[in-house]
Amino acid sequence: MLEFEWPWTFLLMPLPLLVWWLIPPYRDQQTSVHVPFFERIAEATGQTPQPGAVVLRRRAIQMLVAAVIWILIVVALARPQQVGEPVTHEVSARDLILAVDISGSMDQADFRTSDGKTMRRLDGVKRSCLILSLNAGCEFQTNKNDLQSRGCHDRVRVR
Repeated sequence: MLEFEWPWTFLLMPLPLLVWWLIPPYRDQQTSVHVPFFERIAEATGQTPQPGAVVLRRRAIQMLVAAVIWILIVVALARPQQVGEPVTHEVSARDLILAVDISGSMDQADFRTSDGKTMRRLDGVKRSCLILSLNAGCEFQTNKNDLQSRGCHDRVRVR
């Protein structure tokens, strides 16, 4: 269903008509030379005098296009929105809880990595969790007291 967020903007619809009726058309005035024998000059050249300020008439197609453009502008200002049933997107995910010992024994530097370096046990667990998160698409957050995971989206992995 189509709804308008700002329906009061439709009050602007008659604004061009009000401008048309209330504001006079623009007339371009130019300086000219006034001579007392103007009629004789016009007769001698064979021209007929025209009014000094001319208001150009618009074609019907110009008025129609201007009206359609104004209507589209006002409708756009009203902010049309498609309203329907709420759409829910369910994603299959897993919650992962990882319990880590953070006692004083995890501060010992006896954990060996694959390249032979020694590091603290807690740092080794954090590194393993980081590798797991990169492979499984999970995010882990660590601080000095806990290690938390956001939901892991199920993914099909092929090795």
